[in-house]
Amino acid sequence: MSNNQKTVDLTPTPRILHILGDIPFQIWQCFAELIDNSIDAFSSAEGNGQPIEAPTIRISWSNAHVPEVDQEVVISDNGPGMNIDALQNAAKA
Repeated sequence: MSNNQKTVDLTPTPRILHILGDIPFQIWQCFAELIDNSIDAFSSAEGNGQPIEAPTIRISWSNAHVPEVDQEVVISDNGPGMNIDALQNAAKA
């Protein structure tokens, strides 16, 4: 590992996992929340005087030929990202 890299444990506590399992979200609501987070990050960056050039949100998913247990949906953006403290707080909230 280089000097610029740091290992961070983002494992949520069992209590948080239990609470998350009880939230009655539909799958589309989970996707909408992730997309909304991207939009919020773009807005925040602009508000901080560091607008993102060509803000982009990408949504991709596995094709039908991928075994069901390996299928995934990926939602990504070109936003500013989160610093280590924000990542840890998000996972351990």
